[in-house]
Amino acid sequence: MNQQTTNVISLLCAFRTPIKMAELAIKANVSQRLLRLIIADIRENNMIDGYVLCSSDEGYFLSNDADTINQFLNRYLSYAFSMIKTSKAAKAFISEQQTKDIQLNLQF
Repeated sequence: MNQQTTNVISLLCAFRTPIKMAELAIKANVSQRLLRLIIADIRENNMIDGYVLCSSDEGYFLSNDADTINQFLNRYLSYAFSMIKTSKAAKAFISEQQTKDIQLNLQF
């Protein structure tokens, strides 16, 4: 675990209420883009024993409460499902466009 990740974890442990991304990035002295990568790494590798790194409209926070974690998971999975549906629609559009382009090319 690198120092930046350690700093983010320490800050999350110090805050008992959600902290917004912008504020956490400033306090951790990292860009918001890097913070998103650090957050993903923490979540993917379960780096905080006994807690889940959750997020809501209020910001990032740690929780070990089953109901809170379930609320986070429902929101997170809903967001992921929405992204998948959007991706499928975009892929279908591209396929349709490519088919039209091929048809146009064959007409000449």
